Amino acid sequence: MRVVILVIANLIMLSIAQAASFDCSKSKTRIEKMICDSPDLRSLDAHLYEAYLSALRKGKNPNDIKIFQRQWLKEVRDRCQSIECLQSVYHKQTVILEAEIVYEMCGIDDLRYCSAERRNEMESRVGDLSKLIQGGVNSGDRGKFILLQSSWRQRVKCYCDQKTEEDWGAGTGSSNYYVSCEREKMEERRNELLEILAGKQGITFGENSLPVCVMQE
Repeated sequence: MRVVILVIANLIMLSIAQAASFDCSKSKTRIEKMICDSPDLRSLDAHLYEAYLSALRKGKNPNDIKIFQRQWLKEVRDRCQSIECLQSVYHKQTVILEAEIVYEMCGIDDLRYCSAERRNEMESRVGDLSKLIQGGVNSGDRGKFILLQSSWRQRVKCYCDQKTEEDWGAGTGSSNYYVSCEREKMEERRNELLEILAGKQGITFGENSLPVCVMQE
């Protein structure tokens, strides 16, 4: 039984890993094999892929972003000779893409608008990562994961409703406080999903990160 569980776990980890941005079962280049063999690099690859999709959604010139990313892959990433080099260039490229996203969202002098936009963007990222995970597991686990995500979303709403009421009340600024609470919880969930995608955690990771609460009518 233990052997069967380990085999299934390895297959799931392989499927999730290859869902990040390329198929590890078809990896041919030295760089691709280095990434597939390292949980940390798979996590960084998933993080960068997430930032890249977000930049395409938010950027004014998605074609320029595609060209920029292709150039980075060829002229920067693929020239690395070590895991340390890959870790460094992945971090830097992710920062660049995320800075572009924030600039596009917050280029206006309206903090309330920016906060809501950042919440919406983080929600989109959680959705992107969730789809990658669903595509890398069997139908049974997929159904379980979908239910977990639905439950998590309800818990976020309930938690932030109650926290806003307790900490802020119904006065001026309460809606912005609620949005900030949602964004914070979505950022936490996004980090949990990256751990799952990297094969470091199972699909139920983070299941109890938020308390069960009763929605008030």
